[in-house]
Amino acid sequence: MRACCAWCRSYVRHVVARRVHRWQKDLSAEARIIVRWEAERDVVSYAVTMVARVDGGWRTVVVFDCSHDDRNDRHRHTFDGVKGPAETFHHGTPSEAVNDAIDLIRAEHERMIERWRP
Repeated sequence: MRACCAWCRSYVRHVVARRVHRWQKDLSAEARIIVRWEAERDVVSYAVTMVARVDGGWRTVVVFDCSHDDRNDRHRHTFDGVKGPAETFHHGTPSEAVNDAIDLIRAEHERMIERWRP
């Protein structure tokens, strides 16, 4: 962004750009977590997805996100790939919710996959 005058140059230096981050980690031979978030000074949006290995490919088990009216939701998926309705899972900030979603998946991924399988 190019500034046209001294005041604008001062303002431009203080504008925080939105950055997109992504990482993934295998939790076991059968489970993987994929985390994507956008941040300015703090997290403004996120999606935490757990996928499970089925027949050599990956299928979505659950998604935690804040893409619906700034609510922190969980979407459970069926084994057949049908996305379930949004359920509010956290009433805090997106930054708090993304960390709680990661912690929940790390702690409970085996149980979640067991309940998800037919």
